[in-house]
Amino acid sequence: MGLKLNIAWFDKKTEEFIGEEYSRDLGDDGSVIEKLGLPIEDNINNGAFDVKKEWMTTLESYFKNKIETDKYWY
Repeated sequence: MGLKLNIAWFDKKTEEFIGEEYSRDLGDDGSVIEKLGLPIEDNINNGAFDVKKEWMTTLESYFKNKIETDKYWY
């Protein structure tokens, strides 16, 4: 089992948990981390990051659910 991305989203008004999704197994390919402008070293298994607007285009291709920052906080 390799790298998997995990995204969770919350209602902006109520802050209630809405959903969560994992990407497919990316194996040893950490290129998505680099595409986000993050160094691979010390960021794998490093907890959670707020999704930045500039990351949306890159991240959406890894998930089935559309990222809707106008409705949800990720």
